[in-house]
This record gives sequence, structure tokens and C-alpha cells, in this order.
Amino acid sequence: MSHRFKIEQLGEFVNQEIVSDYLVIQKELREGSKVVLPNFTEMVKISDSKEGGKRYFDLSIVKEELEKYRDEISKCEIYYNKCTTVVENLPENCEVFDI
Repeated sequence: MSHRFKIEQLGEFVNQEIVSDYLVIQKELREGSKVVLPNFTEMVKISDSKEGGKRYFDLSIVKEELEKYRDEISKCEIYYNKCTTVVENLPENCEVFDI
């Protein structure tokens, strides 16, 4: 209920999910959208690499969910450190930033 209120009152709603210390997913709905997006944190598969000590994130389920709501999302950004993290199955409609 509170999400709907924010969407209707502000016209836009920014939702940021910190998946871990290594990855942040930020989404913004289009003005007027009343969709409440699911929590993506549980959809990300995380594993540690034995080679190089990098942490691996598989976003295949997140990618599917973002595709379902493509018309409702005005912006999607993913932030991670490319030196310590490998992200697989990046959603095509998201901008990626190295931190």
C-alpha cells in the first residue's frame, strides 16, 4: 500500500536493492506506473570463485523479471566492482556501472 501511495504522489518511484557488498540494482518506474516490483535480492544466485577469489552473481532470474515489466520501468542501473565481481546474465535494458 505504501508503494502505491508513493508512486501516485511522486509519479516516479526509485527502488534500490543492495544484493550484497558487491552488487547494487537500482530500478525506476515510469511516471504513473502502479506496479510494485518484486524483491530481486532472493533471485540472485551468488557463488565464490576458487580462481582469483572473485564473487560470481547470476542474474538470469532477475533478467526474466525485468523483461516482464519492461514497459513499466524507465531506468535500471546495476553497480558492481569489476575487479572483485563477475556478473553473468546481465539484463539488456540496464545500464552497468563499475564502482
